[in-house]
Amino acid sequence: MIFCNPVPIAASCELDKDVVESIIETFARAIADLTELGKSLDIIIGPYKIKISNKHLTYKYDSNFESLLNNT
Repeated sequence: MIFCNPVPIAASCELDKDVVESIIETFARAIADLTELGKSLDIIIGPYKIKISNKHLTYKYDSNFESLLNNT
């Protein structure tokens, strides 16, 4: 996984880096498996929402977060 760095996550959770890597890989594999089975998923992570329906992925940021990003 290039988007989730396991080192800072492991440090903040007081876990071994290998454990965090395994958790991230398992989570990603579970999403891929459920998508392949045709399941619909709504995943909310912080300020954004990921929706997978009929193997089609869409995402949306929270409006407050969007306005914060657009401010200089």
